[in-house]
Amino acid sequence: MMALLAADPLDQLAWLGERELETKDLVKEAELLCRVFEAHAEHEALEPEDLRNLRAIDRRLGKIDATCHAGLWGNALTADPAWDDIRSLTRRFLHTMLGDWRQPLPRPVHPPEDNHGAFELRSDGRPGSGGTRAHPEEHCPGHLLSVPPAGAGSRCACSER
Repeated sequence: MMALLAADPLDQLAWLGERELETKDLVKEAELLCRVFEAHAEHEALEPEDLRNLRAIDRRLGKIDATCHAGLWGNALTADPAWDDIRSLTRRFLHTMLGDWRQPLPRPVHPPEDNHGAFELRSDGRPGSGGTRAHPEEHCPGHLLSVPPAGAGSRCACSER
């Protein structure tokens, strides 16, 4: 998710392709991810600078005008300058946490209707085919992507280390 928020606008639009992603759904998922990371910070899993950068992203997401939540994210990317701010903040977060903001984009899974926002992980924990299905309820801080909930029968590769 963070890699998607940090990507260049043309890459974000290419990632969307023909999919219609509601802006409000993307904002909710990103805010959830920020809260999950913050919970990890309570257990000293994040450096103070990473936490500051994360909080800046969360604050900026929270400042997006409610009227800008309506509609498709692909349209908002070109119409709302807030996404430029979010992109810049997310790049800083990824750069300080991982050393580079350029990360592979998550591969969207075309899930059944009850599995909104799922991404697919390869067995090595990177986005792509041939891996586990991920759920937005829990996140892997090592990969900045969603991972399956405990007991789901499959795990993120980083949990096997």
